[in-house]
Amino acid sequence: VTVSAAGRLLPLYYVSPSQINAQLPADTPLGPSSLVVTTPEQAQVTANFTIAQDAPGLFALISNNKAYALVFHQNGTLVTEASPAKAGEALTVYGTGFGPTTPARPEGLPVPASPSFVVTDPASVQVGTASFAAQSAYAFPGAVGIDVVKFTLGSGTPSGGDFQLTVTINKVVSNTVLLPIQ
Repeated sequence: VTVSAAGRLLPLYYVSPSQINAQLPADTPLGPSSLVVTTPEQAQVTANFTIAQDAPGLFALISNNKAYALVFHQNGTLVTEASPAKAGEALTVYGTGFGPTTPARPEGLPVPASPSFVVTDPASVQVGTASFAAQSAYAFPGAVGIDVVKFTLGSGTPSGGDFQLTVTINKVVSNTVLLPIQ
């Protein structure tokens, strides 16, 4: 299996009969492009798309037909309906497409634990109508293409239910997922 975009082969880090994960290198030219998937047993597939510097997408866990954010408490446990977030708590939300890092993340290889690969563009988190500055945003060590934002549910945090959560990177807003808050 090969995947190419903008005339170059992309690093693959997962391939199964129903899914292919490829990494779009940071130096790929921005703008319209074509993604080409070639397999030995099927016809080549081409799809047009636009390459942008920042295209944040948050990972979701489906529970009771709702898309909840992949968010962890400060102690490393998963935020769930049974273990909701609390006002004043530091949280970490996971996604992809948060843009370039300093230093530039390796292509097709897991991000090393050191140094930190810090997202260069400004990041913030919105929960309900409240907005929170990112305390840090970086490429997740030991993974390919996974980014995280750490933030604290500060003043204005809603409570008592599931609230819409988005991440904004350099004025580009992610998909919406839910965050249960006590």
